[in-house]
Amino acid sequence: MIDLETVKNSNDWSSFKTIDQYNNNEVDGFLCHHGGDDYGMLFITSVNGQSALSVVTATPKLHYPFSKDGNWNFPKASKLLRFAKLDGTNLFVFSYTDSNKKQYFSCKTRLVPFLQNSKFGPFKDMLDDIIVGGFNPAKLVTDLDMNLSFELCGNRNPHLIKYDIPLKMALLFARKGNVILPPTEINVDPNICAAYKGEITKDYVATYQKIQNELNEKNKELE
Repeated sequence: MIDLETVKNSNDWSSFKTIDQYNNNEVDGFLCHHGGDDYGMLFITSVNGQSALSVVTATPKLHYPFSKDGNWNFPKASKLLRFAKLDGTNLFVFSYTDSNKKQYFSCKTRLVPFLQNSKFGPFKDMLDDIIVGGFNPAKLVTDLDMNLSFELCGNRNPHLIKYDIPLKMALLFARKGNVILPPTEINVDPNICAAYKGEITKDYVATYQKIQNELNEKNKELE
């Protein structure tokens, strides 16, 4: 279990003091920028000036199953599921508590403790519009009792893929502590999830390369 002294003395963590704009709370703590399972993790130390220690695990940084020199290294797994890779911004919706154990719901991008508009994009404005449109990710966190990782994509949040929709949030997985569950293993509407593409049961490398070649043939350069 991670502790405050370890976090304070680690180069992998940076301190922050910021406003959670969804709850108007002043929050102090540390954010982890180490690439791996703890990537983007929050260690909250106080809320509104009152001590309130809590750890929020987030969206891990996953590595490709191959290296630059061509060596393959798939992790060991009892089951390998495939989902559509979406081209957008990761939004992690989570809960935390203050010194009175009051629960708050908020959201973050990967290396920012709380969602905000920035030079990289008006991310808070986009999520606000989604909420106004009727989708409430905080309610889903409550119903499932797990924090949730989403991809925010669409032509309002342009990257490399040109989408035919303005904006959507697609659920990638649910997380509680070290437990991570894919959308197929939680009680949630599949229409709000990244598209499930089936289980991979054959040779991982050959299957990966076959799917990659099929997708590359469908790619079309627009600009």
